[in-house]
Amino acid sequence: VGATRAVHARRLDRLNLLESRFGHALEGGDVLVPLDRIEETVVSRIAPLLEEPPFPALLPQGVSPALYPYVGEAEAALARSLRASLPARCGSAVHGLLAALAARRTAFAEWAQMLGAQGISLTPPRGYRMDLELVTRVGARNPRLRDLERAHARLGEPENVRAFVCVRDLVADDLVRGVVHERTPPADVGSSIRGVLDPLGERPRESLVTDPSVRAMRRHLGALMDGETQPLRLALALLCWTDGQHCGEADQQGAMLAIAELAREAGRPPSASLRGVGVRTLAGHVVALVALPPARLSALAAAADRRLFAAPAAQPGMSSAPATITPSASP
Repeated sequence: VGATRAVHARRLDRLNLLESRFGHALEGGDVLVPLDRIEETVVSRIAPLLEEPPFPALLPQGVSPALYPYVGEAEAALARSLRASLPARCGSAVHGLLAALAARRTAFAEWAQMLGAQGISLTPPRGYRMDLELVTRVGARNPRLRDLERAHARLGEPENVRAFVCVRDLVADDLVRGVVHERTPPADVGSSIRGVLDPLGERPRESLVTDPSVRAMRRHLGALMDGETQPLRLALALLCWTDGQHCGEADQQGAMLAIAELAREAGRPPSASLRGVGVRTLAGHVVALVALPPARLSALAAAADRRLFAAPAAQPGMSSAPATITPSASP
């Protein structure tokens, strides 16, 4: 059994939909890790979740705002878990990193509001880096320019850069674990998954075992089997569930299925629906799963995977060994 090589890369073609995914297997068994996609997720989704108070959550499309408190409760539970686990893994500088990112986001949000009144649209930085020269030139009269400059300087401090790279690489490591588990199709798909993806029973087995939603679900379960990055993986699952535009429809459905089946494995009552009113139940599942000890959550993920998917036969050149990533030096 050999190790899996993770190939770190940045997209040149941002319109390529395949490369916009959260990584995928390459020929020969390597895993592509899109660093810019991961950095955008850390900056625009994970960091706001950890603010005090958390930046407001997104609701799944078409869901009543009345259900927002339930999603917010799930986010709060994840935020508490991440605030405890990230500094333990990446050092106390994580707190300064999050504060600097929050200051930059707030300054940009207020600037965008002022420009919006003039009919001008402003997009905040999606990644860690910011073109300060361009911002200074465009926003010479921006009253929050000083705040942006201070936040930019803080984000350039070595301890904050190291903290960001550490968090980013934890997400990348989690991604690789999921892809390693997902890249070999299962032998079959359990009845509860068939009921969602093929309610009329019309699709052949080969179509279901390679369904993008099934593959996304197995990425979530595979990553959760390892206790190293469980809070991050649950945060990514919640993100994909609530923001299908960011993750894609298949990843959104896969996240919902993974949450529901983990809860079923834990003995919680199943939801009548993965959408609509089912949001309240799914959010409750997330809160319960976050509270579980890592070993218990790992066991549930493995048991759900065994129950739902017959163990696949090993393919030549494919390894099920835990994947490792050598952290990059800078964002």
